[in-house]
Amino acid sequence: MPRKPNSLIRACLALTTTTALTGLALVQTGEAGATATEAVSPGALTPDHSITLITGDRVSVDAKGKVVGVRRAEGREHVPFQARTVRGHTLVVPTDAAALVASGRIDQRLFDITELNKAANRADQHDGVKVIIGFKGAASAARKDVRDAATMRRTLKSLDAEAVRAPKQDPGRLWDAVTEGDKAAPGVAHV
Repeated sequence: MPRKPNSLIRACLALTTTTALTGLALVQTGEAGATATEAVSPGALTPDHSITLITGDRVSVDAKGKVVGVRRAEGREHVPFQARTVRGHTLVVPTDAAALVASGRIDQRLFDITELNKAANRADQHDGVKVIIGFKGAASAARKDVRDAATMRRTLKSLDAEAVRAPKQDPGRLWDAVTEGDKAAPGVAHV
């Protein structure tokens, strides 16, 4: 059963139109533990390092882990981002992923810069983005697309899922395989 979006996610979704028009996003601060963050800009960056998202976009952070900008993946130059802090964690979510995150189809931890920036996670993701893709039914086309876009690590039969690693050079191919615009691809249950 899909989770209902919480009020913070709904607030972010309501801002998608504004975000698309201005390239900026502000988050309402009515929810406990949530605060607004500065807009994420694609301007000149002097990052300490960058974190690659499943979308192929790279979030640049300074030495203290603060987000200083986003380098959009090729073909995603038009996609705005929403940055917000929830319970001390900074989330940087492209607007084309916001509805999928809100519905629970895409795990918000894939956009949690605070977690992804931890040394153990950076080391674990050094060779590419590792994720588990859950499927619905046979989903043979979806499975083929995922296998073409990523390296199979393990089949999880009891979960009807596959653990895969998207190549560091082009993780956006996996994103394209599991999504169609702002919706999950047919046959993909969750990521």
